[in-house]
Amino acid sequence: MLALMVLYEVDFTDHPADEVLARTLADPDADSAIDLTAGDEDEDEEGDPSEPAAAQRAGSAGGPMPATGDRQSDSAADRAWEDVAVRVEDLVNGTLGRLAEIDLLVSAAAPAFPLRQVAGVDRNILRLATLELLEAPASDAVIVNDAVELAKRFGGERSGSFVNGVLRTIAERLTTQARSVQRGRSSSRRRA
Repeated sequence: MLALMVLYEVDFTDHPADEVLARTLADPDADSAIDLTAGDEDEDEEGDPSEPAAAQRAGSAGGPMPATGDRQSDSAADRAWEDVAVRVEDLVNGTLGRLAEIDLLVSAAAPAFPLRQVAGVDRNILRLATLELLEAPASDAVIVNDAVELAKRFGGERSGSFVNGVLRTIAERLTTQARSVQRGRSSSRRRA
């Protein structure tokens, strides 16, 4: 979610990405970032929305996180936050670094919807998820499902189905493209 917040701000302002990243990641407990979880009815099930997700998972894996004064818990929480920060930086920098390629893939998958006319939240969810599809850190189904859940939570009434359709098209095209490349390699080896 932090990567989405950074991409959204960069998309809609003239703020440099490195400054937005630095500000967003400077203090995980600060209220300076937009609280995208405000009004969420499932807060109790998901834990404290001000806590980084990795820190929440770390706490839920072994029971509640120990009190803040505990040095071990502070270092575990710090390490968890560092892991989150590195992942957010990788996602933001990866998305912005491959923005032209990503935007071409999204535009080709949804030709009836010019990218600049797609809602900002949906556009940036699509960009972020497309990067993940390109880099394949998880299965396509997991990436698409996570993006659809973000779209349902933060987008408009039809955002979930729109994001689902676009990302499934991109995933299918990338899978087909990868198979073609593999077939090309196999046939060139047989000739050699």
